[in-house]
Amino acid sequence: MSQELTTVENKTPAVSATEQLTQENAFSPEVDVFRNEEGYTFLVDLPGVSAGQVNIEIDEKDVLSLRAKTSFEEKTEPQLRQFRVGNYFRSFQLPKEMDKDNIHTELNHGVLRIFVPVREALKPRRITINA
Repeated sequence: MSQELTTVENKTPAVSATEQLTQENAFSPEVDVFRNEEGYTFLVDLPGVSAGQVNIEIDEKDVLSLRAKTSFEEKTEPQLRQFRVGNYFRSFQLPKEMDKDNIHTELNHGVLRIFVPVREALKPRRITINA
């Protein structure tokens, strides 16, 4: 993989006014990113978020954007609140060699796993030597 993954700072892909989540009004979830010859794996910390509250998009400039919303309602006023309630937003500029059509995702126990593979034609291949 020749290019590096970068986070997108101070940029938000174009969305409708009701959907727009920017760094000013959204939490930036913690993300671990792993890279190997197969592709990138993103582990995103989204406590209290269900699959229906997550939106993942890739735009024409290869920017992977993640939006999520969490809510928590309790009948009494909290005395202490450390649980983040509201909107999440995070985006990454993907390298050009990624296969945007074969992304796999799963959400388990508040951790969203996103796997973005390298295009098959660009993966290293083993060459056999005939004797």
